[in-house]
Amino acid sequence: MQKTVSLPFMLLGILFNVCLVASNLLETKVIQLGPITATAGLIVFPISYIINDCIAEVWGFKKARLIIWSGFAMNFLTIGFARLAITLPAAPFWEGEESFNFIFGLAPRIAIASLLAFLLGSFLNAYIMSKMKVATQGKYFSLRAILSTIAGESADSLLFFPLAFGGLIPVQALLVMIATQALLKSLYEVIILPVTIRVVKYIKKIDQTDVYDKDISYNIIKIKDLQNRSLYGYPFFKKRKPVATSISIPTRIARSSGAIPGLCKGHISSASGGRPPKVQKTPGNSCK
Repeated sequence: MQKTVSLPFMLLGILFNVCLVASNLLETKVIQLGPITATAGLIVFPISYIINDCIAEVWGFKKARLIIWSGFAMNFLTIGFARLAITLPAAPFWEGEESFNFIFGLAPRIAIASLLAFLLGSFLNAYIMSKMKVATQGKYFSLRAILSTIAGESADSLLFFPLAFGGLIPVQALLVMIATQALLKSLYEVIILPVTIRVVKYIKKIDQTDVYDKDISYNIIKIKDLQNRSLYGYPFFKKRKPVATSISIPTRIARSSGAIPGLCKGHISSASGGRPPKVQKTPGNSCK
């Protein structure tokens, strides 16, 4: 069967992965915004939650689960490649090794904390978005997007900072960092919400889909069901329309089907899908 991927889904998936990888690299810089001190990853990371909301709203939890795991895999590969590059010996004349190691040499403890926090926060965000959509019958998208983001970002911060900096930073300072990060990221969602609403409406319109997650499994590791043919329907996979063809009936077949002796100008029309062929008469033919 010929299958194609929905373009909006593919583009959002690519953007999701780019934002995750970029946010981890930008985390190495600390920025000052007035009285607020945060990492530069704050600029990009909340976009991943906005994309998560869009995917869960339009295509449902199953597609969100697929994208979340793809983001995890891309982050894991990036960290692995970076560690390999750091391990390789530098050229004697190259003077940028210290800066390179500072940017790409994410400590294993911080890397693990980041990956685990991402999984927890993203899946919680998608789960709440999915459940609330069914409970509200698709209404109150703005409220659902904000509440799911607050829950997901809070869970992300609550797991990441203790795992990454526990024992290194005083508990009071950790609590302030957790609250600040969760608040700023959630505020980001509120500010960008008008754009999110328009994007969701546009995608639903062009993809002609609006999934409600009824009677599905929320098991986060159950991704093999995406291989089932029942999921090949538009928009994630689109079936190609049957292409009609026309072929001439051989003389002996025409005669055996009841045509009078002689050449038969009948044609057989066939289309994919398993339907039996039918004979179509053409002007001047001798088929009965």
